[in-house]
Amino acid sequence: APPAPNAFTTASRLDYTLPTRGDVDLTVFDITGRHVATLYHGVGEAGSHVAMWDGRAADGRLAPAGVYRAVLKTATGRESRSLVLSR
Repeated sequence: APPAPNAFTTASRLDYTLPTRGDVDLTVFDITGRHVATLYHGVGEAGSHVAMWDGRAADGRLAPAGVYRAVLKTATGRESRSLVLSR
């Protein structure tokens, strides 16, 4: 079963593990698939990592309450997690 949505009001912690060093893209999208924020884009080392999303869009404004998807893309695949932002 997929993990339960991560409900939050001020910040959401996203833990992920990379099996090998490689390109990483961790992005937040709204429910319609529009880009909201890029949390990390670059090369990641193998091991455990933590990213935080403060509920802000790329332009710095607070994102409205709602359901979002955090999508992690690596050379080994793609993972997504639901985030529920409540204000």
